[in-house]
Amino acid sequence: MTSPVEDGLRMLARRPYTAAEIRTKLREMGHDPEDVRTAMRRLDELGYLDDLQAARATVRRRIRMPRGRRQVARELHRRGCSDEVVEAALADFDEESVALDLVTRERKAGRTRQGLVRHLRSRGFPDPLILRILDESDIPGPFGEAPESPDGSFS
Repeated sequence: MTSPVEDGLRMLARRPYTAAEIRTKLREMGHDPEDVRTAMRRLDELGYLDDLQAARATVRRRIRMPRGRRQVARELHRRGCSDEVVEAALADFDEESVALDLVTRERKAGRTRQGLVRHLRSRGFPDPLILRILDESDIPGPFGEAPESPDGSFS
């Protein structure tokens, strides 16, 4: 059986993990709780535990596989990140740009306005952002009409 430090290093060599994820995985591997605590201290001393780095890697992945800010924040909390780490990781997250890229890609695939709304909602984007992007993109409504302009008239 390998040591918990070796197992932790092996995991971290594949991708960034939060300290909470490493701790959980080491326990699931059957390591003694005291050995896990010692290993976590050693990994921290060696500079291998960095929740912010793991959180930023998740944010980068969520730009490639788009999710809204709230959904990414929930994922980071589930992974054991503190509120401070979540806020720091999302500081440069441009939700509007991510949503707009997704709309552009999905429009090329032939999605309707209703389909785009459902798709963006399912990925955690807020309704006001979704509707603003779709309106600014002049994507027709469900009956082929032009979206309503801000003054209430139709284009």
